[in-house]
Amino acid sequence: MAMKIKVKNLGALKQAEFTLGDLTIICGGNNTGKTYATYALFGFLYTWRRMFSIQINGDKIEQLLTDGVIRLDIQEYVNQVEQIVFQGCQVYSQELPNIFAASVERFKNTGFHVDLDIHNISLVSKFDVIVNFGEGSLFSITKSEESTELVITLVVDKEKVKIPNVIIERFISDALKNIIFVKFLPRPFIASSERTGAAIFRKDLNFDRNRLLEDIGSATIFNGSKGECKRADFIIVADTDRKKVILCIEMKAKVDTAKEWTIIQQFKGAKCFVEYFKKIGKEFWGQTKFIDSYVYRFVTIRDINIDKKTTREKMIDNHDIPERMLKISSPHYLQFFSAHITETHDIWHIVTGSDTNILGEIQLEAFYVSQLYATRFWLALLTKNLLKVVVYDIELSTKYMDAIAQGWMIAKQAKPLFGIEWKLFWETPLDDVRTSLNIILPAS
Repeated sequence: MAMKIKVKNLGALKQAEFTLGDLTIICGGNNTGKTYATYALFGFLYTWRRMFSIQINGDKIEQLLTDGVIRLDIQEYVNQVEQIVFQGCQVYSQELPNIFAASVERFKNTGFHVDLDIHNISLVSKFDVIVNFGEGSLFSITKSEESTELVITLVVDKEKVKIPNVIIERFISDALKNIIFVKFLPRPFIASSERTGAAIFRKDLNFDRNRLLEDIGSATIFNGSKGECKRADFIIVADTDRKKVILCIEMKAKVDTAKEWTIIQQFKGAKCFVEYFKKIGKEFWGQTKFIDSYVYRFVTIRDINIDKKTTREKMIDNHDIPERMLKISSPHYLQFFSAHITETHDIWHIVTGSDTNILGEIQLEAFYVSQLYATRFWLALLTKNLLKVVVYDIELSTKYMDAIAQGWMIAKQAKPLFGIEWKLFWETPLDDVRTSLNIILPAS
């Protein structure tokens, strides 16, 4: 479906527009606005659910609580798409400083607008969600195939509905956004390159391929000067509805061991390690494009106090059978807890739909408080952020409280996430993972 992007006063772009196709390439000279355009586009496709607002008549909510069921004509909201998108773009234009992590002053005259082909909207054919709270289900939201009617049905007595009407409205609004816009707006995947020219790029590819073949044939491909393993501590291959990423993480316990050149060597070894398995996938499994569409991301964590020695042990200590269980004595249980939370923090961000900005962190902190029984640590983090609002950003207090409420509500209806073996879900679509864990993301 055609989508035209119009921007003004965005970085070097005083006035520009471009249309998205199945493959869109933005190219140009240095400092002509390519990065601004792609980042702004990515931010919109990543956050449109938060930017778009669909209002549900309060009388409908009261009718739901009284009669136990309501039926909404989806076409009524489809007729509002142009207005919804226009207002959403206005809100998004105000959010650009957060998207770029830059000052408000830089974007005070910036405009971002999206023109959609509203005459060819294709609704999601089938929608079926049950909203849970605590230990039970509250209501269902369903749309059958070929129908333009959304049916919301209470599955408990109205006296047992203990959540505010505004939360119910948000769930219904979020369902309508998904039904109307999911097929409308593509999932974002933007690849950027600072090098141009097919001949140069081809030469780079040939060099990398030849170097890889040389390294694969070398017995010391992953060995350092002292025989240590020269690759990152963690290599995470993630396929989400947002992007496909190969995340390489290197952890250093002390500052003096975190010299940049040593970390770069570790990452180069990690990349070579992944390229080796790419070769295996293509040659032995016949997958000609095996993980070619994944992008690398390299992260270093310094001054970390988690002991990494257990990740370097021989295979006999991989705790894969009962006789080789991992034994943790009581003084170290917090270290295990800290390590597990650290390793899975980014995964929790993804599955709970929490952004990586400050509001997303606050939402996830509230999620932690709800699911980890209000530990002092997470309550202290929330308190710290609320104190910052009081002192510096009182005008943001509503957004902070909304983030806390949303994180708390999502966690209450979700299954416990602590201790999940996430590796079992790598091949599972993100929406299916959320469904299996009862994670339902309301509109915000």
